[in-house]
Amino acid sequence: MLRLLEIKKGFLKDREILFAEYNGKSDAFVFSKNYSLLIEDTIRIILADKKFSFALASAGSFSRRELSPYSDIDLMIITESIEKDAADIQKVITNLWDGGIEASHTVRELPDIQKYLSTDLHAFTQFFETRFISGDADLYNRWDNALHNSIDDNSKKILITNFVEDVRQRHEKYGDSPKMLEPNVKMSAGGLRDFQSIEWMMMISNKPLLNSQHELTQAEIFINHLKKNNLTTAAECKRLLESYKLVLSIRHLLHTTTKSKTDRFEFSGQTKLAAMFGYEETDLMSFMKNYFAAANIIFRVSHSIIKKFK
Repeated sequence: MLRLLEIKKGFLKDREILFAEYNGKSDAFVFSKNYSLLIEDTIRIILADKKFSFALASAGSFSRRELSPYSDIDLMIITESIEKDAADIQKVITNLWDGGIEASHTVRELPDIQKYLSTDLHAFTQFFETRFISGDADLYNRWDNALHNSIDDNSKKILITNFVEDVRQRHEKYGDSPKMLEPNVKMSAGGLRDFQSIEWMMMISNKPLLNSQHELTQAEIFINHLKKNNLTTAAECKRLLESYKLVLSIRHLLHTTTKSKTDRFEFSGQTKLAAMFGYEETDLMSFMKNYFAAANIIFRVSHSIIKKFK
């Protein structure tokens, strides 16, 4: 227990430094990668002397290397038998929390791929955004191969159709204009989720993208794919990358200034963040104009790619 307390102390200190150093001039992708790697390294240190027969993988924004300061730390445990591994899984999760990693987790077995393919879009989406961390690497690779094999022409059509409908429903709930006065920077039109949705559609359509385990954020990998395959112009790729980075940076700062997982960009937050980005107190309009331009680029590209899939 003393060892875990020391690990926790070191992790929280390093995390505090990362959070404190982030400002309006920082690179949002560099922060996300560094924070994700800090968590990955700490998990491996905590579990260094542990033996277990399941695979532990990162999921969601943790896997994409796009964590914001107060994002959920999502883990996926892949096992051949939940019943057999239940006690060991509980020990691993307890050790992680004792070591400072307050992660949420899901436990999956190989048959879950087929089970959720046609019944739960959000659960299935998590399956193809994972990154191996620890445990049984062979089991993880078997999972990965089974996932690839589950995606055929029929399932592609079903999944992409469901993604298109999911975007429509989200816009209906959170706002369908990229120029909302107080947007949700993750869920409103032109927010981070619009970008991620077209990533997921493209990953389903082009299965090699499912195995992108590079030391980059998923956004950078995806935009490199667009450029390499001439799916849009180099200039548009540059604008899209810069736009996504700006919205992600705003999300990072909303988290650090509120010390919570805040995604609603309210007027009070706009004023505070404008100053952090170096704008004069009287120039809030220019700051928001830049945000709306970035959101509009994400929305326009997303809308264009969804039209092609339709």
